[in-house]
Amino acid sequence: MKPLVLAICFFATLFLSMSLFGERARRRRRVLAQLDRLVQARAARVAGADADGEGQRAAFVRAAVRARLAGLIAKLMEGRPSATALGRRLRQAGWKIQPSEFVLISLGAALAGLALSLLLVPDSAARLLLAALAGAIPYFRLVQRIAARRKLIEAQLVDALSLISNALRSGYSFLQALDVAARELPEPIAGELEQVLRETRVNISVEAALANMVERTGSQDLDMAVTAIAIQRQVGGNLGEVLANISETIRERLRVRGEIRALTAQGRISAWIVGLLPVVLAVVIYLLNREYIGVLFVHPVGRLALILAVLMELVGVALIRRIIQIEL
Repeated sequence: MKPLVLAICFFATLFLSMSLFGERARRRRRVLAQLDRLVQARAARVAGADADGEGQRAAFVRAAVRARLAGLIAKLMEGRPSATALGRRLRQAGWKIQPSEFVLISLGAALAGLALSLLLVPDSAARLLLAALAGAIPYFRLVQRIAARRKLIEAQLVDALSLISNALRSGYSFLQALDVAARELPEPIAGELEQVLRETRVNISVEAALANMVERTGSQDLDMAVTAIAIQRQVGGNLGEVLANISETIRERLRVRGEIRALTAQGRISAWIVGLLPVVLAVVIYLLNREYIGVLFVHPVGRLALILAVLMELVGVALIRRIIQIEL
């Protein structure tokens, strides 16, 4: 009986010892694993900080170079009417950049197009043409942005005039009604109205602030509304009723424009087909047989034919756009 008791005590002690040492070993492994994770996290943070520091330094250098180049371009453009016109178009697009910065972006796009053409096109004239087209991409985007923003403002102008008219009928002053419309309406009309309010707070007259808004947007509908407001402030009258009538007129013009756009859709599609089909065919032939179409870029007669084709394409597209464009 005594050996059995001793054996039980021995195995119990052995089991307890193994459990204690095993638990201690597991705790030790957990502590070491946690220390390893902390060390790795610290190393990652240090590496990330170094990378962020290098990225910030690189970004600072790039910004300094861009600012320097933009400053040089601004000095070259100073006092030129083209710089003033470009600045006005940038304001109409809602882009908060300087004309010199836009010119720098266009030069960068042209250089990128030239670098790409050096890899793809063997002829120097075609390379220059591709570089010019790439440099014109920012301007095309600017024109598209101006048209889209103007269209959106004219669509929001109906609600803005209605809201201002209702606020005036409720007893608000004109500036208070503008503030209500700026807080209730979405962008971009809200930002334009807020700009008018900021200009009036620095002793700019309401008429001048509204005229500046018309210049920033280039909208004929807004010009009509601002002209009516200026006349009413000079001769008096019920401004709320006048704005309500203008809002209804603009709403009817938008409806008629939508109908005209639907009726002239076939003409616009024809213009796109006439303009893009030769370009697409030229690209396909170039990919299939470069030697066949390469004569256009190498031979003098081919270059002359290419120039005449481009000019005739531009004239055709312009004529189609002129036919389908109806002014209201």
